Amino acid sequence: ELGTTCVHCLAAKLAGWPHTNQQAGWLPAIGTAVHAQFEQLFPTLNTKGFDDTGKGIRFETEKKVTVGHLSGLYGGYDISGHIDLFDRWNKATADWKVVGQTSLRNVKAHGPSQQYRIQASLYGIGLDNENEPIERSCIYFLPRNGISLNDAIPWEQAWDPQPGRWALARAQLLDNLMDVIEQSDGADVRDAWISLLPRAEDHCFDCGSWPDDNPLNDITTNNTP
Repeated sequence: ELGTTCVHCLAAKLAGWPHTNQQAGWLPAIGTAVHAQFEQLFPTLNTKGFDDTGKGIRFETEKKVTVGHLSGLYGGYDISGHIDLFDRWNKATADWKVVGQTSLRNVKAHGPSQQYRIQASLYGIGLDNENEPIERSCIYFLPRNGISLNDAIPWEQAWDPQPGRWALARAQLLDNLMDVIEQSDGADVRDAWISLLPRAEDHCFDCGSWPDDNPLNDITTNNTP
């Protein structure tokens, strides 16, 4: 999520704002189910070994990696995530995106979004932090409404650490700015500053789920007329 184009939502998450009015979504559930299937499938494709010594595991699913560290007013914490698939043979990460027709058309015309490219870059950084071999980043856009995988769009490129480093630096800068404001004028002023930050022009899943999206929430949800 560090790669999001929505600076407002990124700052809200870094500040620890609670989500409001969240509902269980059917479309994310479909994506979760597909990920679960692949998580079980790829380990069954592993042979006894793939290198010259006959050792090593080619496919590793849901591999947890630490991509960086953020520090702030209340201490520091690691940023970690899970790689959908790590292919040691090809020294590549793979990310599954189960999307609709509109997203498939956008990917075909413009390629992956900033958020997805940065996510792939960060996965590579996490592997590099562990001295694991990493050369390529792959994203597979799978048709949620298709009857086969013929409409899937694969994307791959040489791993580039620069987008991930930029995203980590941006997050740290936001943390630093929010800490300065809070120390100087208090948390309320910090939150007001977050509310003024630019939001994404494209679709953002988190927009509409923060306390400042409904400033009358505390009034309309109590029992007072």
